[in-house]
Amino acid sequence: MSQSNSVLPQSLKGWHDHYLPIICGEAPEGTLSLQALSDHTIFAQVIPLVASHIASDARQAALTLIHYIIGSATGVLLAPLVLDGVSIETSANEIGIVLGQDGALNAFWVAQNLAINRPVLVGQVGTQLSSLLKPIVAAIQERKKFSRRGLDLILYDAIWRGCKRLQNAHTNQLQPDWIETLLISMGDLRSKPYRTFKVQADEGDPIDMSIPRVCCVLARFSTSHACPTCPQHSDSDRSHYTEAWLRSLDEEGFRVETGRSRVLVAKSGSNNINR
Repeated sequence: MSQSNSVLPQSLKGWHDHYLPIICGEAPEGTLSLQALSDHTIFAQVIPLVASHIASDARQAALTLIHYIIGSATGVLLAPLVLDGVSIETSANEIGIVLGQDGALNAFWVAQNLAINRPVLVGQVGTQLSSLLKPIVAAIQERKKFSRRGLDLILYDAIWRGCKRLQNAHTNQLQPDWIETLLISMGDLRSKPYRTFKVQADEGDPIDMSIPRVCCVLARFSTSHACPTCPQHSDSDRSHYTEAWLRSLDEEGFRVETGRSRVLVAKSGSNNINR
């Protein structure tokens, strides 16, 4: 294990390339650590701010806040795992989210007092994710009376999706079963398996897509705001929405979601173009 007190976001590709800034150092205004958010009273105080930003009710805001929190773990811990081949060790009071005064998620934060480890032990990363995130799952369950199984599945599915997107977008030296190892170490025993379906989003082979095991905001029925692959859609609607969504993506987005390049012309033609 090598300790570092001067790690900058620019030094880790996983942090530098993340979709939101990852601030390493002194916590900026608006920072909420994962330790603070594991207190159900503090968690409840943040919900109205998030609700005002997303123009929704407290239930949806609480579940949205869970996804913000999972995003901090994905950005700070999982992106360096895949892109840099290192594991980051930190504590719940030294990692968090940064909210704007309007409730928008502006950045993720991690303190400089962390450890960067090689070789990577994926199971240990999963154990750390569990220790960081499950107290917050317990806090929201206590406050909003959600099903613990439903909240656990939201957590595992979000981590799984984050891992798959990173794996699809970047080459890495991890073992082929690293995602499964990570999730099992978090406690996901896959008692409820993933379902898949095929879509035809380009001129290439049909693409296997996974259906989340539970709606990411625990919706009980399909809505116009649901994700394309939402388990609450009918099979026909899910295929239609997913194909349209994949076709709307740019080349990078298509690879991130499917794991391959878009095929622009028929495979049987003489001018196949794979980009």
